[in-house]
Amino acid sequence: MKTHIVKKGDSIWSIARTHGFADWHPIYEDPANQALRKLRPNPALIQPGDRIAIPDQKSKPHTSPSGQKQPLKVEPQKAPAKSTDDPFKQYLHHLSKLEQAAITEGHGSLKRRITDFRLIYYPNGAPARTILGVVVGGGTWSLLIPGAAADREPRSWASPELAASRDFLRKHKVMKIKGSEVDLGHLFAGLDAGNHPTPLSLGGIVHLKSNMAAATYAGDLGSVVAEYVLSSKASVHDLASRVDAGRLQQKYTEFISPEDTAGNADAYAMVLNLSRSVAQNLTDYYQSTSDGVAQRYPRFIQRAHLSNQSRLVDLIFNSALAYMASNGRRDQVLAIISKPGPQLFGYSLWELYYNVSQWTAELFLSKMRKGG
Repeated sequence: MKTHIVKKGDSIWSIARTHGFADWHPIYEDPANQALRKLRPNPALIQPGDRIAIPDQKSKPHTSPSGQKQPLKVEPQKAPAKSTDDPFKQYLHHLSKLEQAAITEGHGSLKRRITDFRLIYYPNGAPARTILGVVVGGGTWSLLIPGAAADREPRSWASPELAASRDFLRKHKVMKIKGSEVDLGHLFAGLDAGNHPTPLSLGGIVHLKSNMAAATYAGDLGSVVAEYVLSSKASVHDLASRVDAGRLQQKYTEFISPEDTAGNADAYAMVLNLSRSVAQNLTDYYQSTSDGVAQRYPRFIQRAHLSNQSRLVDLIFNSALAYMASNGRRDQVLAIISKPGPQLFGYSLWELYYNVSQWTAELFLSKMRKGG
């Protein structure tokens, strides 16, 4: 049995290939590497200087009681699960490769690597936009998460091998995990915003107390409110005085998918362990049988303060204004805020959008209490 001493740039996969193995599991799971597994529970996070025992690939003969050499008899065992057996395991396999490279490149902080993965789905480098007279350099995500606006993906991810892993993650933004589809792009967006909390303001007109809410559920709900109003030909009085429950549900379904909701909820429900890798945190959360996704929506309601209806309505109302402002309806936004609060005669635009925000909040909270 040989010993491989890890060098800078090595990964468990490259070491396996170097020694003629098509899969890294037989090396990492060999009994001789018990100490390594205890030191490095995630094989993607091996470090320079680690000693890895390389087992022989063929069984050696052993001597029978009669003194004759016979092939070593190996009892049938269940083969260890490969990363390709389950799409989510394959996702974690590619994510771990990218994470190891990011660590080697100096992205040692868990929070920094969460930003790296969010950038795969929602990059900072979009063209600048003008929203309510404010020039947003670098696009929407630089506005939503200003604390990570200058961050870029690790340069090593552009290499052919790692580019393939990055492309796999990008193409598998939505994954089926434990029977439910989850938008992992929404998960990383929410986690990244939560790691860089800040209130948001657009031109002193739109105010969002939580950028994490804006990056996840509030932005989606604001779209529902705006489109419910803008797509209707009914009068302001009719729209503001009673809800068309069927059409509100239609707009909700149009703008908010179950996988979006699951990813948004998981961003709140997942408790990050800063001493573990991104891959380990995802594994801990999604593979738990009693915790993790089993507590997805109760924890989401609690940690996002969804039961505080006035706070929720305020977030949705301001998100609706932000949605309209970012879609070229600045005049509509200014008309809404020009007459805030209920009016003595009739309904104002402000009251219309506030009422629809209330109805949308009630619909949303009812769904979350029922499990999405």
